[in-house]
Order: sequence, then C-alpha cells, then structure tokens
Amino acid sequence: MPKSSRWTRKRPRIRLRTSKVNGVLGTRLTDAEVLDALAPLGIEVTGGGDAIDAVPPSFRPDLEREIDLVEE
Repeated sequence: MPKSSRWTRKRPRIRLRTSKVNGVLGTRLTDAEVLDALAPLGIEVTGGGDAIDAVPPSFRPDLEREIDLVEE
C-alpha cells in the first residue's frame, strides 16, 4: 500500500433529498438551488430531486450524513 493511501480519508457518498432540505428548512428550494448552494463549498454533487449524491471534500470530515448537508 502506498504511504499516501494510508493517510487519505475515504470521502463518504451522501444521499441528499431536496424534499428533506425543504422539509427541515421550511423552504421551497428547487433542485438547482440546492445544488448551487453546495457547489461553492467544494461538495461534488450529481443527480437531482430525491436522488442527489453528494461527496464532501476531504477537508470536511464533519459532513457525514444528510442532515449535515442540510445544515450547510
């Protein structure tokens, strides 16, 4: 195993639902607005609706669950 692999944190893939974001925040955000809010934070996002896959940057170990992304 290369030395760098031992120290690299595996980045979780988090399923995010636009309906969950809106339910928790009491908003009516569109898929595009949710994606646009996460991208500047370095969070890689794909998909839309209730099937958004988000991968946080390695320097954000605090982002592990759907609710962590909703809070952002």
